Amino acid sequence: MRKQFWSLGAVAVVVGLMLTPAPAAAQTQLVRTTLAAAITDTSGTVISVTSATGMTAQTTGLMIEGEYMAITAVNGTLISVVRGSDGTRATTHANSTTILVTVAGSTGSVEQFGSCTTNQGDARFEPWINTRTGTLWRCVSSLWQGANELDITWDSNPW
Repeated sequence: MRKQFWSLGAVAVVVGLMLTPAPAAAQTQLVRTTLAAAITDTSGTVISVTSATGMTAQTTGLMIEGEYMAITAVNGTLISVVRGSDGTRATTHANSTTILVTVAGSTGSVEQFGSCTTNQGDARFEPWINTRTGTLWRCVSSLWQGANELDITWDSNPW
């Protein structure tokens, strides 16, 4: 009798798990951090950040005030980069400037327009970044909305 009761309980748990809906895929929010020291020239290849969370060599990049940097190595919070990547221009940046850590698929060189579907295509990432113009794009109510990176106060919602 005990075995039969245990078997029924196990079946109920399995059926319950099967009927539980899978969680919806969430948009990938790009990680933000800040510079731990100013970048005072346009040729330096090592920068210091306050947090290296989400940064990996060869697979992530950095967007700082319209300059895109490809990451070549991560050593703690010292990040080796290729400056002015993807057609952007290397510039100087003040200490504490906001940085977006980009991942494959979260950047490109075209402007978004028209309709979009959250969690699909380029709308898998928030924001999606046009590295040529610095425009940050979000899929809001099924339509692309853009804001210039330089105009955003990161403590508020620019959209």
